Amino acid sequence: MVLGIDVGNLEISLDKNAYEPGEVIHGHVRLILQEPEHARSLYVVFYGEETKKDGKKTYIEREYEVKKILDVEKTYQNGEAYEFEILTPNISLPPRAEGIIVSEQNYAPKPGPSAWFIHATLDIPLKIDFNTRKQVSILSAMRTK
Repeated sequence: MVLGIDVGNLEISLDKNAYEPGEVIHGHVRLILQEPEHARSLYVVFYGEETKKDGKKTYIEREYEVKKILDVEKTYQNGEAYEFEILTPNISLPPRAEGIIVSEQNYAPKPGPSAWFIHATLDIPLKIDFNTRKQVSILSAMRTK
């Protein structure tokens, strides 16, 4: 074992891989540890990633980020599992404003983030955190800016 490599990992399991907008994601995170590990917290983050271009630069921007803390500072043990639920965004077009003339272009659907993830982190002080992420699909995800 060199510099803490292979001392632990996290495993994310979800009830399914594709969700409708506004649906709840049910899942759990399981700790795979070689030895007990003292950490500040265990949490999951649900977010979308959109690849954007600015001239010659390409970058990834996070959108719709929701964080759930699963447990607080303590010594974590191998095999511990934590359940979580996260609501997917209910992305839809805004209602038409009455009495206002607006072009159809303002209400044209725009695609949401191109990729959605559940990311789990065991936040370990003075060491490299344990991280893992799993991609999920949000079906019919449309939004407006």
